[in-house]
Amino acid sequence: MAEALFQQAKKLGAAGNLEQACKKFEESFDHDPTLGTKLHSAACYEELGRTASAWAAFSEAAAMANAAGDSSRETLATERAAKLEKELPRLIIEVPASVEGLRVEVDGQNLASFGTALPIDPGEHLITVSAPGHSPWETTITVAKGAGTDTLSVPALTPSKAEGNADPASGRASADAGTSGASTQRTVGFVVGGIGLVSLAAGGYFGLQAQSKAKDADEHCSGKFCTPEGLEGHDDAERAALFSTIGFGVGIAGIAAGTLLILTAKPTPEGAAWVAPYAHARGGGLAAGGHF
Repeated sequence: MAEALFQQAKKLGAAGNLEQACKKFEESFDHDPTLGTKLHSAACYEELGRTASAWAAFSEAAAMANAAGDSSRETLATERAAKLEKELPRLIIEVPASVEGLRVEVDGQNLASFGTALPIDPGEHLITVSAPGHSPWETTITVAKGAGTDTLSVPALTPSKAEGNADPASGRASADAGTSGASTQRTVGFVVGGIGLVSLAAGGYFGLQAQSKAKDADEHCSGKFCTPEGLEGHDDAERAALFSTIGFGVGIAGIAAGTLLILTAKPTPEGAAWVAPYAHARGGGLAAGGHF
């Protein structure tokens, strides 16, 4: 795939379709990141007049050549990058202060640094600015060829209308959504609680099985010595006891979680429902309270 894209890029370049040729070189590099492909991509951008893209590609190629120990192509790429750097147009984007979550995109690419002169290709560029809770802003700028620095000052973004201040119908929709959410939570609570009850029942069943198997195994034992049947019986009893412990643990947790979901599904104005475990010297339990 990389070779096919590379050959296609060369044909497009020879035919004068530089825009598509540069894209194909980049696609070929994505499939197989070789130094030769990166150099062709850089030369393509340079011929197309995208000096910033060419400078970046030659700089990357120089680093790749250095890592590969290819001094001749490292020198070539470094010299071409240095020549282009003298001709780079740059753009400074100044943004309004104190806007949380501000995002600036240049031609759809997120800009991570503001207030810095960054290299940019000559030509037309779309600048888009957005932030949560604000109306987006965008503009188109044209960057001239040759060395120079342009500055774009982004105006203060306009706060958008809060969702809660929409028409009464939206308020009703929010209320309905809240009621639906509470109903769903209660349903989940009953399901979780039901699973807890089933788990408790399973824990009780395996507990009885553990006692029965241990009793049967004792008939094949004399003191600390047991026949193979006795040893196997005690192993079965231990497994049943383990399942019993797991069943009780899951059951208690399920009932507690289900109760919490049910009681907190629709808090009342007078006070929130609550659930909390308690313990004392002779045992423990689960306490619940609130206004119903």
